[in-house]
Amino acid sequence: MIWAHVQPTLRQASTRDASAKLVGLAVPYGKGLASAFVADGDQQRRSWYMFFFQTRLAEIAVQLNDFAFLDRLWREWSPGYVLPAPARSSLNEAFAQPGVLTQTLAYYRQLFAPPSDAAAQALEALATGPITVPSLYLHGADDGCISAQLSEGMEAAFTNCVSAWNKDPVFGVIGIQSGPRDKGPQWLPSSHG
Repeated sequence: MIWAHVQPTLRQASTRDASAKLVGLAVPYGKGLASAFVADGDQQRRSWYMFFFQTRLAEIAVQLNDFAFLDRLWREWSPGYVLPAPARSSLNEAFAQPGVLTQTLAYYRQLFAPPSDAAAQALEALATGPITVPSLYLHGADDGCISAQLSEGMEAAFTNCVSAWNKDPVFGVIGIQSGPRDKGPQWLPSSHG
């Protein structure tokens, strides 16, 4: 669920002194996601919960019927995946702890507001630059939360992009891989590069 700081974190991690490698999952880097929240009705539908979380009704609704709201999100986000009962119990226990749901909702409630302090604004400004460290980005082709189509063209944000593929027939993922061109992809079998 944590994605608001993905772009600044990616950009910060893209400097050699901060990180040697970077792995991203299911949240595209760049302006495509923000644009989709404004102009893409399909993505707006997928992200309905973010907008619902802006209301005072959210805290009550999420807790109802043993956190059935979270079950719905799992079904929508991961078609065909059934969360095992022990994992579901652990998730519900975590959200039932005092303050956890309130703080989770507070995170979503600040997403659409620009940062107020100068340090956060400066960090956010860094989020638009290229990613220069060897990177691997994967996105489930059938992701129900953030459309995999929003990853299209994202390889331009990575320097030294050595591989980008639309859909892997084995893993069902969309991927981008970058690294030194003379060495080729370092994380996946050569059939993917």
